Amino acid sequence: MTGEPGHRDVVGRGTQTVPEHVRVEPRRELVDALGCSRSTVERALRSLENGGVATYRNGEWHATFLGRFLDRRFRAYRSEVADAASAAPVLESLPRDSEMPPAYVSGADAWTGTPAVPDRPLTPVFESLRRAERIRAVVPRALAGAIDRFHEHATDGETYDVSVVVSPAVWGELDCLDAFDRAPVLTDPDLDLYRGPVSTTYTLWIADETEMGVIVHTSTGVSGVLRNEHEDAVRAALNEFQSVKCEADRIDASATSTGSMNDDR
Repeated sequence: MTGEPGHRDVVGRGTQTVPEHVRVEPRRELVDALGCSRSTVERALRSLENGGVATYRNGEWHATFLGRFLDRRFRAYRSEVADAASAAPVLESLPRDSEMPPAYVSGADAWTGTPAVPDRPLTPVFESLRRAERIRAVVPRALAGAIDRFHEHATDGETYDVSVVVSPAVWGELDCLDAFDRAPVLTDPDLDLYRGPVSTTYTLWIADETEMGVIVHTSTGVSGVLRNEHEDAVRAALNEFQSVKCEADRIDASATSTGSMNDDR
C-alpha cells in the first residue's frame, strides 16, 4: 500500500493508543482507525502482544494492565512536553544552573512581555494578588518600578494576610530607594516582611493556597510569568516558601538595610 505506515510505526502508535483502539475493536476497525493494511495491523498487534501490552480474547484485542499503564504514562509525558513548550519563552531567560519544580510548569498558563508592553506579564500577577486574602511570596530581585503596585494589590480589601521573604540584596535596594516608604509596610499588622537567603532566581507567589506563580526576571525587567492552579504546583510552592521562610528573620519597624531584625519565624 503506497504511503502506508510501516510495521514499526504502527507498533509505536499502537503502544501509545492501545486503550483507545485496541480495547474491544475487531481487526477491520483497527485497520480503519490506524490507516494501514490488515497485514500491517496483524504484525503490529502480534508485536504488542509479545510485549505484553495487548491480548487477543474472544475475537477481539484488549489492552492489558501494562498497556493501559503505558498509555497513561505516555499521555502524561506528552502533556508535560506540551506544557514545557508553551512555557519555553518564559523559562529560556532563567540562568543555566537554575532549578524549578516541574510541577510549576505542568499545566501552567504563561505570559511574556513585548517591547511595546514590557510589563504585560505582571497583569496576571496583580489580578491574582487582588483576588487573594492570603498571600505568600519569595522575592530574590526587586522590581523598583512596581513596588507600589504590588503593595496596593496585595493589601487591597478589608481582609488580607501577606508574608513576603526578600533577599538581603533586595532589602538593601529597597531601603535606599527614596520612593520606597517603609512605614506602611513595616507597621501593617497584616503584612509580615522577612529577610533571608533566597537561592531561587525567580519570584514566587502563592494566593490563598489555590494558585501559585513565578515571575522570571531578566537583567532589565521581566521575561514572563507562569501561573498555575494545580494542586501539585501549589503544594510544591508552599513547601518552597516555608523552607525559605524558616531561614529568614522578620524585619521590624526600625530596620534599615543594616539594622535590626527580630527572630520571629
